[in-house]
Amino acid sequence: FKGDRKFVGWDTVSPRKHKGIRIGWIGGRSHFNDLMMVAPALREILVERPEVTLVLINSAIKDSCKALGRAYPFEGLSNVHYADKSVPINRYAQFACSFGFDIGIAPLVDCNFNRSKSNLRWLEYSAMHIPTVASDISHFSQTVRNGVDGFLVKDNDLQMWKNRLDLLISSESTREEMGRQAYKRVKKDFNLKHNAPKYVRLLKKLS
Repeated sequence: FKGDRKFVGWDTVSPRKHKGIRIGWIGGRSHFNDLMMVAPALREILVERPEVTLVLINSAIKDSCKALGRAYPFEGLSNVHYADKSVPINRYAQFACSFGFDIGIAPLVDCNFNRSKSNLRWLEYSAMHIPTVASDISHFSQTVRNGVDGFLVKDNDLQMWKNRLDLLISSESTREEMGRQAYKRVKKDFNLKHNAPKYVRLLKKLS
């Protein structure tokens, strides 16, 4: 990269604090259908709870709705914030934390493409000390301990999406404890320093 090449890791940054509660989503155009799937539940929450802000990073949802001739699901709502931009990978952790998410969401439509997805979004939210509400498919199902270090929504039940988010919005203690457990888990089980020697031993054994 040109300019500053310093790598800013997750342990060196802290989520920025904002007023109210922020539900965060980080994705891209390939996740348009995933976001649209949960949009009705998100809209209900935003209408019922004006203190909640939905923060969408790299969603391009407005442009995608227009291009596809679909209704924009958050029309008329002022508590939706967009940041359609990207940053170099060495600044990604700082960028993600700057939006001050209190809750992270990771919806996935159940399809072959999404079944091949990793648990990356849960890892990132957990590194930010916040709870994740995720679809109960793919690597999320294998990783997240439902009710302990995240919530899994089975069959992408929209009422369950809303219930889980309502619980986290209403209970600061639940948010904090689940975020704490998620951070401890990702720090222990998904730490490169801890796991790199295991991969080295495996590769040596295979060779």
